[in-house]
Amino acid sequence: MFKFLIFIVYILLNYTKAEDGHCIWYGPCGPNSQDKITNCFYNGTAKLLTDESALKILETACGMIYNGPNNTYTCCSAQQIGIMADQFGMAKLMLGRCPSCYYNFRSLFCAMTCSSDQSRFLTIRALGNSTLYPGQTTVEAIDYAIAEDFSQRILDSCRDVLYPGGNQHSLDSMCGRPYNQCTKEAFMKYLGIDNPAVPFPIYINLINDTSENETFYNQTTFLCSEPIISTYENKTACGCLDCPKSCNPLPPDVPDKEFKIFNIDGWVFIAIIFIILLLAVFIISLFIIPKFRKSRQIIEEPTEITSLINEPIKSKQSGYLIRIRQSTEKFLERIFYRLGLFCAQHPFIILSIGTLLIIVLSCGLFKFQVTTDPVQLWSSKSSIARQQKDYFDKHFKPFYRTTQIIIVPDDQSFVTYYYLSPPAPFSQYTFGPVFKLDFLLRVLNLQTDILSLKAELYEKNQTIYLSDICLKPLEPDNDNCTVFSILQYYQNSIDNLNKHINDDFFTYFDYSTHFMTCSQAPTTTKDNPLGLSCFADFGGTINPFMILGNYTDATYSNATALVITIVIENSNDPEKIQLGLLFFF
Repeated sequence: MFKFLIFIVYILLNYTKAEDGHCIWYGPCGPNSQDKITNCFYNGTAKLLTDESALKILETACGMIYNGPNNTYTCCSAQQIGIMADQFGMAKLMLGRCPSCYYNFRSLFCAMTCSSDQSRFLTIRALGNSTLYPGQTTVEAIDYAIAEDFSQRILDSCRDVLYPGGNQHSLDSMCGRPYNQCTKEAFMKYLGIDNPAVPFPIYINLINDTSENETFYNQTTFLCSEPIISTYENKTACGCLDCPKSCNPLPPDVPDKEFKIFNIDGWVFIAIIFIILLLAVFIISLFIIPKFRKSRQIIEEPTEITSLINEPIKSKQSGYLIRIRQSTEKFLERIFYRLGLFCAQHPFIILSIGTLLIIVLSCGLFKFQVTTDPVQLWSSKSSIARQQKDYFDKHFKPFYRTTQIIIVPDDQSFVTYYYLSPPAPFSQYTFGPVFKLDFLLRVLNLQTDILSLKAELYEKNQTIYLSDICLKPLEPDNDNCTVFSILQYYQNSIDNLNKHINDDFFTYFDYSTHFMTCSQAPTTTKDNPLGLSCFADFGGTINPFMILGNYTDATYSNATALVITIVIENSNDPEKIQLGLLFFF
């Protein structure tokens, strides 16, 4: 009987005029059969929001529908507003760098959740029963009609926004495809249906009809290069990195001033002068100087008298130089003769003095240290980069260490898998050699063995495990190490890796389809119907370009190599550094 009443209500709703401007829900109704939060069906008019805390949240999160403390009528309760604000947390993390994008994005869901005239653009597609409130009808699916141009403006304002935490564009994780291939249809479909994080199916229909018979939601948006100036919100425009339109135009190229001498290109003129000088030097050295020397020899031809005068002078100069050389040689001979004679007559004294001298000069070796730290080897203590690093290390902590393992299978053959549904009624995908299940299982065993490595600290009679020194960003709530690996898509679990849904003929879902989902949307929290998350066991996201190698054009499924990256904690404490060095060979 109750199901029949729900059917009657659903039929009546389809015939309700959109112009009535009433609600379709009010308040949360607890989890449904799929353990997701649903809203309670409500076909009345909007209610005055009086909760002060909810009003403040609504003013901050949804200023576009906020009308003041005594004039804000909504189709959502204070609890719904709190849930919506919490769900905006991930969107703020991904899109918050660009205020205009984040504002436009919020306006889409603020109107859907709380607008006082929901029925103008929302239509109930499916109803259900509340498990928390017996007898209460829940809204299980809706159609959301929005202006086609509105969706395009949202997409345009968010297309180039970067997500620093993943070193990628935010739409790479929010569209189900690379950001440069994202369309308004794909974007809206992912936000409403394909995203496992949505509480219930939201079928967003893009309307391009201006007739009076069609009603849809449309809202003023801001370009990413525009500041947000509204009654309850004032924000600056997006930065240049997140919005190319915000970048200042490059200054025009100033043509170089022409360098001319006597109306001739300056460098050509200098080259001509240089060549002329070289020719002049060549001619002078080849013709003029030899003639000058020959004429001088004729003029200064010695006579019998001058030859007699010059000869004794030359012999006198030669004799003086010879005497100096001879006396120097004799002096050196006497000195080294006596030195050699003394050494031969007193060998013990000479060897003792030599040994003592070597020992004294070698005392500095006791303080000799071999520098192996690359920072000490390649950066000066007075350099700006070194000073900034030292400041960062002192006031925060040193940057973590990374260790990487690159694994390439011997068998480089590709494999083709066939699927019945989805992502298509019948489809096939070709995967690289690293996606073979037996290979992934062996890599998982290897990774587990590596994380179980231990080292002995004999000075303290202590056993140190790799898990003791790895980075744990969510410690103490999460004690797992930060490891970037394809196996994190399956939370390093053999059971998750082997999980599949199939029959005797076709495979519907398995580890390969889960990889396709995670590579397109790494922030997926639940990949239906496998029910697996794409988040790593340490709580972070895993981007496919960090864990795969040797692929082209972002076609990650064609990868032929795996990369495992283990992040090691770093510290200013020398003892903790020594623990980390135990695992480096």
